[in-house]
Amino acid sequence: VLLPQGNVFAVSIVGPGGAALIQGTDYSVDRASGIVRALPGGALSAGETVQIAYTYAEEVIATTSQGEPTN
Repeated sequence: VLLPQGNVFAVSIVGPGGAALIQGTDYSVDRASGIVRALPGGALSAGETVQIAYTYAEEVIATTSQGEPTN
């Protein structure tokens, strides 16, 4: 699943029946791109509907007075 935003953190997923899924066991998260993947052997099966809650941080690039990036 590609989330609408990247740079995500505090991801939680509730599976069918309301069971909380476990990151690293049931799913993985690429925090930079916002991609959530079901893991083999986990509690998710293809085609199941889940609820994903997450927060994200906007990317900010600070610049010096000369316009050069500082990070």
